Amino acid sequence: VTSSGMNLSLLQDTSQPILYFDEIHLFEDDLHDNGVVNFKIKLRVMPTCAYILSRQWLRVDNMLLRSRECRIMVDFVSQKICRD
Repeated sequence: VTSSGMNLSLLQDTSQPILYFDEIHLFEDDLHDNGVVNFKIKLRVMPTCAYILSRQWLRVDNMLLRSRECRIMVDFVSQKICRD
């Protein structure tokens, strides 16, 4: 269990099959040729848990580079939801 409460051993358990996986691109723009911004979500469902990663990535030419992430894990066994 990490400091956020996520039980990462559930994600690393190779005996559990991945029932569903998808990467969804929600937003992407070239900022009028001044950089790039995109926002996407990765979703993974296993019999014991579900894991969601949302990531926003921003690059403004010669100015800024930023990545923001939010992780959500749903543990079906203990019925807990953790956000990091």
